[in-house]
Amino acid sequence: MATWGAAEQVLAKANSLSAAALPKGAGGLGELQSKLQQAEAQDAAEDRAAAFIALARVSVEVEDLADAEQYALSALLIFKELGLGAMLRTKNFQGKSDVMKLTPEESASRDAALRPLREKLLTFREIGVAEGEAALLLKAAASQLELGKVEMAMVLVKEADRVVAREGKKELQEKVVGPSSLILAKLSLTKKAPQAAVQSALKAQKAFEGQGQAAKAAQAQTLTAEAYCLQQAWAKATEAAQKAVASLKSAGDKTGEAMALLALARAQQGQGDSALALQSARASLLLAHHAELKSCALRARQLCGELRPKATVKEDPVPPLGVVRPLDHCVPGVSGPSTLPSAPFLGAQRMVGTQETKRLSGLICVVTGASRGIGKGIAHSLAEAGGIVYVTGRSSPGKETDIILMGTVDETASTFGKLGGTGVAVHVDHAQDEQNMAMVKMIAETHGRLDICVNSLLYSETRDLAPARTAVTGCDQDTTETTERRRRRRNGQERVWAVFCGFYWRILK
Repeated sequence: MATWGAAEQVLAKANSLSAAALPKGAGGLGELQSKLQQAEAQDAAEDRAAAFIALARVSVEVEDLADAEQYALSALLIFKELGLGAMLRTKNFQGKSDVMKLTPEESASRDAALRPLREKLLTFREIGVAEGEAALLLKAAASQLELGKVEMAMVLVKEADRVVAREGKKELQEKVVGPSSLILAKLSLTKKAPQAAVQSALKAQKAFEGQGQAAKAAQAQTLTAEAYCLQQAWAKATEAAQKAVASLKSAGDKTGEAMALLALARAQQGQGDSALALQSARASLLLAHHAELKSCALRARQLCGELRPKATVKEDPVPPLGVVRPLDHCVPGVSGPSTLPSAPFLGAQRMVGTQETKRLSGLICVVTGASRGIGKGIAHSLAEAGGIVYVTGRSSPGKETDIILMGTVDETASTFGKLGGTGVAVHVDHAQDEQNMAMVKMIAETHGRLDICVNSLLYSETRDLAPARTAVTGCDQDTTETTERRRRRRNGQERVWAVFCGFYWRILK
């Protein structure tokens, strides 16, 4: 059974190894790995334990807590094999053993915060690596702060301060004061306490600068700028943010630079320079997007929305197309006005549309006789320009007109979606006044207006398709049609024209 003196010897060896490896940073880890392999080859358990403790300390220094925990656990297992027990050395204790006086609520909060970490904390404590305890507590505090658990984060920061006080080592205090003050500054900003945030951020900045960590010092400067923004000290905030942006950019820290640019944009906005603020906010948004910082990107996007110049829409004093009924869904200057004068007026507008410009977008159009021929072509062009086109006729799929003449209003309307417009097929016999009026009512109730009406139908008084059959058989004229029948057909066409003129006027009125 080994004695406590042997444990002291292991700790002394670990201190010597870590003192030589710490200045080398990650390079010192390689040297310690070599010493560990030598100790394993010689089967020297105490040397192995000392090497593991030194590896744990250097890993904490390079912020690799996962490896530090594994090294600490390996050292603790060797301690248990050797019977050394925990490294609780009362004679070398330099801190102050004060009794914590906590309320029941504070005690419950402390227990809830430390419960997930207790086993790892005890592992570092039992091998005498207080640096691991403090680093683990501060890392957990930062995680809780990101989750919005401010009180839990405060408990963990206080516990890290207790670890430093317990050890009483100046070197440990210098290492912990920077990260601890940085977290306290963030906590103060979350609580909207700018004065405390400024003090903590400046303390963290000074500590990091003393350790030669320029990037972390710049992060503290960013928090200082945010705190000055809360105090509305815009000049100080701008100066601090500009220094932080320059430092982080030279250090290649894109994440920190995005946060600093966002703070700079806020400060510039407070000074009234919206153009520069918008430029900084856009740069922050771009960096945050590449770095996948969702919270920073969201805040930058919101700030860009606040700073972006608002477009002014000029109302057309003369609404187009003679429309007099105000509609909320109208596009001013395109498909009609959204507000109209009460006095009647007469207006005209040149309507030109292409597939690229979609100038007829939203216009309500009716094309009669659009199953085939010129009517179908006109409806096709209106839909291609973005219009809402009602194609009418009495043709139906599978009927005689579809089989002989090929084409229906359904087939015509079904292709308009691919062209950029909207097609509505309506089966109407325009020789029937009731069907015409039903269509008028439908469009009036749906849209409240008609913008374009194209009458392109071929009227036949009966459904016998005599002209069609004549065309199919190749006859020069319809020998079965009498002069009286031609007259009736001509009168029917005139009646349809009259119906649609009334239809157009009724909707416009």
